Amino acid sequence: MTRYHTYPTEHLATATQGEMAAWMARERADLLAQLAGLDERILCEQPVLGDWTAKDLLAHVAQWDAFFARSVAMALAGRADEVPDVNMDEANAAAHIAHRDWSLAKTLEASAAARADFLQEFWRAPAEALDTEWQFGWGRASLRRIAKWRGYHDSEHATQIEDWRAKS
Repeated sequence: MTRYHTYPTEHLATATQGEMAAWMARERADLLAQLAGLDERILCEQPVLGDWTAKDLLAHVAQWDAFFARSVAMALAGRADEVPDVNMDEANAAAHIAHRDWSLAKTLEASAAARADFLQEFWRAPAEALDTEWQFGWGRASLRRIAKWRGYHDSEHATQIEDWRAKS
C-alpha cells in the first residue's frame, strides 16, 4: 500500500508555524509507528530498501534533520550562503557506512535529538520568516519548504517500511 503522505498537505502552502509543526509531528509519529511490534533484531538486520534496514533509514532521517537544523541556524544568523553544497547521494552513502554499527537505542536517541534540534531552529524563526527565501550553497529554500521536506522525508520512509512489512 503506497500512500506517500499520511496526512493532507494542501494546507501547507498557507499553514502557520504551529500547523506546520503539528503536521511534521504526525508524519514522525507515523514513521515511528511503522516500527511498532518489530523486535530489535528485525529492525537492525532485515533489509527494507536495498541493504538499508529500518534502523538505517531512521539514522538517515536523523542525518538530514541535523543537516537542516544547521542550515536553518546559519540562515537565521544571516549566513545561509556559508552552508556548503552537498551531494545527497554521497552524503547518504557516507552516513550509511558511519551509522551502520549504531545500536537501535543510539539511533532512536540520535533521531529524537536531531528532530529536536531542527524544531528548536524552526521555532526560533519569527513567523514572518516562514516564507523568506534563503540562498544556501545547495540551493534556495524557505523555512516552510525545509519543514515540508522534513515531513515528506518521514512519510517517504514510513511508506517504504509499511510496504516492506506488508510483503514480509
